[in-house]
Amino acid sequence: MSTTSPAVQDSNTDQPQPAPSSSFPAAPTQIRHQAYSGPIPPPAILEQYNVIIPDAAERIIRMAEKNAAHRQAMESAVLNANIEAGKRKHKEITKGQLFGIISVLASFSVAAIALALGNPATAATISGTTVVGLVTAFVTGQKPRILKNKAEKNETDN
Repeated sequence: MSTTSPAVQDSNTDQPQPAPSSSFPAAPTQIRHQAYSGPIPPPAILEQYNVIIPDAAERIIRMAEKNAAHRQAMESAVLNANIEAGKRKHKEITKGQLFGIISVLASFSVAAIALALGNPATAATISGTTVVGLVTAFVTGQKPRILKNKAEKNETDN
């Protein structure tokens, strides 16, 4: 068996130079890469597991099925919790709006009574503070929500 040395290019000349000889003959090299994705290996690998450990393939498949069932149950639990949280938040907002309208109507009723009794300054003060309170509630109520939406958008963009 004769081996030929590959030529090495010398940087000083354009002529190829012989490669330095080695005391070891060139051995053929074979690299094999095998990959799969998912919880269950291909059938050939499952068979090899069965050779080493009886019923290993069945155990691997059972483990993958249990893992999938667990993941689906967790996803379902998270989804149900998010739905319930949304319902609670909606109920809270509705309650706040109801109490808000009752408070405004009561304030304006008291202001109307004060005006009817001949106290326009009192009526104006009650009405004015009610309007200022409403504007403040809407502005400060919107600000945190706007900031929260911006933060959520930045998180999803990253």
